[in-house]
Amino acid sequence: MKLLRLGLSDDRYGDLETSARSWHIAQTRLEEASGEPWETVFGPSWPYPDWAERLESSLDEHSPDMVMVCCAAYWVAYPSAPLKASRSRIPLGGRLGGVARDLARRPVFGDRALVHAARRLVLGSAGGAFHREPVEASKSVESALRVILQREEIAVAVRGPLPFRVDGSRKLIAVCEARRSAFNDSLAAVCSRLHVEYLPYGPQDVHPMTELLGDRIHVNEAGHKRRADQEFGVMERAWNSHVHATSR
Repeated sequence: MKLLRLGLSDDRYGDLETSARSWHIAQTRLEEASGEPWETVFGPSWPYPDWAERLESSLDEHSPDMVMVCCAAYWVAYPSAPLKASRSRIPLGGRLGGVARDLARRPVFGDRALVHAARRLVLGSAGGAFHREPVEASKSVESALRVILQREEIAVAVRGPLPFRVDGSRKLIAVCEARRSAFNDSLAAVCSRLHVEYLPYGPQDVHPMTELLGDRIHVNEAGHKRRADQEFGVMERAWNSHVHATSR
């Protein structure tokens, strides 16, 4: 059996063994529950305007039995100072923003306390920009889901946007959570309408610091274990529902 995971940066980020990552743990538990061997492959996961078209190619290439769609709060609720610089009219703003984003992705820089302090300072003075609007991102996810659902042989599960820790003022944190929550609620409505299993998250589901890596965004082994429990649950429901529907 094959699972196409439209995953997140956590699937590869950090110096962790494959066996410690949420997708691998969930895959193993799915094998135990279904009595079938499973293989996880990865596909595009970003709410591009053409995400549905990109997904068509992945479905043709892999012919999965199930698709796990992971939606990230980062898409709509992460305030990015480099992104704001890239979108500004400041001379060389685009180049500077690109360099800053590249450095932040590298653990040697992203994990340093000085970087977090600088990020708080920049966000406090200049603010940040968001990659996508919650409604736009939700529409992209819906388009992707409709592409998958056209293939009735595929089971579908969706993981909602987990809350994350934001460097900034209380006002900025509240804005980010409001955007994430709006995205979560919109996705829940989409999945209900399309009869797709959905895993929602509330503000209380934020990972404690003990489950985060040094960049305070990606999770460590303990964080992956918690996510695996949640992701397995929604995948098991989706698979059982699919098997029941196709066996009628």
